[in-house]
Amino acid sequence: MKKSQKALILIFCGLAVLCIALFGIYKDFFAPRIGPIGTGEYHWTTYATYTSAIIGGLCYSIFGVVMYMKNKRVKP
Repeated sequence: MKKSQKALILIFCGLAVLCIALFGIYKDFFAPRIGPIGTGEYHWTTYATYTSAIIGGLCYSIFGVVMYMKNKRVKP
């Protein structure tokens, strides 16, 4: 597998993780709920999970873009 293909896979997977995290945030915090939901407070692990998913998605996407740009600059 070529390095440019690996970079594109990293970019795609990073963006997929970001999209899944954003969808989860929407479903947890903004989607209307039906029925008793308690006090509405969230446990700290909810925030930690989404924060780590967003940071991971951004890191992998940026790493993929950097890897792709380096591969395109150094063309044999």
